Amino acid sequence: MDAVAILKFPQEYAQEYHLKKNDRLITVNTYCYKKIYFDVFYGPKYLKRYMDFQPNIGDFLSSEYDKIKNHKENIPEIIWQRCKKFGETYYDQHKGMSREGFWFIE
Repeated sequence: MDAVAILKFPQEYAQEYHLKKNDRLITVNTYCYKKIYFDVFYGPKYLKRYMDFQPNIGDFLSSEYDKIKNHKENIPEIIWQRCKKFGETYYDQHKGMSREGFWFIE
């Protein structure tokens, strides 16, 4: 699914995971056939198989840091740059729009 959504998390996560601007995170996504959120920005390669998705940050949910690091290193730079540009475009066009990163926590 060629799409982006902006997630927000408690500030403590930036501190706990030593995050800074332009850090790269991995998502583990679940997909759904009906629209749940209205903040999804579809890209040109969107195949319309699913209407929505829920991204979960693998870096926050797994303790297998070496595997995650290895996976990140195997993603080609052109893909990272496309993701960055896509996210920046979304952010510019939808200022202030985001969803809770931990949708399952009240």
